[in-house]
Amino acid sequence: MARILIIDDNEEIRLLLRRVLEADHEVMEAVNGSDGLKRLDDQKIDLVITDIFMPDKDGLELLREIRKSHPGMKVIAISGGGAFGNMDVMRIARSFGAFRVMAKPFSLSEMLQTVHAALSESHPG
Repeated sequence: MARILIIDDNEEIRLLLRRVLEADHEVMEAVNGSDGLKRLDDQKIDLVITDIFMPDKDGLELLREIRKSHPGMKVIAISGGGAFGNMDVMRIARSFGAFRVMAKPFSLSEMLQTVHAALSESHPG
């Protein structure tokens, strides 16, 4: 059973992902990037799923900070688009080290497959 941290300011997305993932994993939630970083520092987390567009600390800034403080952490970045256009943000998230990027809306089976792939890939030594 993996420990997954969902970071998204949208409560409905957090709840939906929690319901899908908690059958097989321990799931924690954070409402923004700052809260997410605190949880990463306080608890052992195996995988982070983060939104890109959030108040306080967005997902791109969060990705950069995770790379510094938790370099082996797998991160799945999700986005419904926004002011900068979905494709550019997705490309930037990849360049910042996201394991995968997924555009909203995504299918729950696609998310489960992506989570499985991220958890199955061994962490860098």
